[in-house]
Amino acid sequence: MLRGEDLKAFFRTFAGHRTARCLLRPLEPADLEPYYQCHRDPAMTRFEVHEPFGARAEAEALFTRWIERRSQGGSSPFSVILEGEDRWVGMGNFGEVSPEYDYVAVGFSIAATDWGRGLATEVLKGLLTIAFERIGCYRVEGNCATEHHASARVMEKAGMTREGVLRGKLPVGAVHHDLQYFSMLRPEYRAARRE
Repeated sequence: MLRGEDLKAFFRTFAGHRTARCLLRPLEPADLEPYYQCHRDPAMTRFEVHEPFGARAEAEALFTRWIERRSQGGSSPFSVILEGEDRWVGMGNFGEVSPEYDYVAVGFSIAATDWGRGLATEVLKGLLTIAFERIGCYRVEGNCATEHHASARVMEKAGMTREGVLRGKLPVGAVHHDLQYFSMLRPEYRAARRE
């Protein structure tokens, strides 16, 4: 797995990754408005620790932190652009990167207006490719609330294995949801690629 300066250089210089219908690329200032509009929708934050955005300044502050993090060689979200339409439809990310333990944690989010099109599975498969082939991870993991059946299906369709549940791990408002974990290991990724 990439480490130290090599890992920082990867995140600083990552230009993008194409899937069948999407481009995963670094955030750009033009992505702020569709991101803000998307995350004002309560359906998008139903299983998130943060509430829907109120003021645009909340989204701007996040974007500023993410862009600064990338400039310093840290992981920050990628925008998902639907090719052919050249339209922002969501984000993908490596929320946790651990060279010491040879793994990354992935996350994905597709705008509610584009749900049901298979884009989340496509984006997740793209993130798996980046993690295993470009970063060189041994393990990739993801998680979602046990009630978030759509996200669980996405991880299963992408070939990840459900590992278990951490009870009360995800606080959303006054409710602590159970969090289910999924993973894929490098040998599983390679075997799936051969099929």
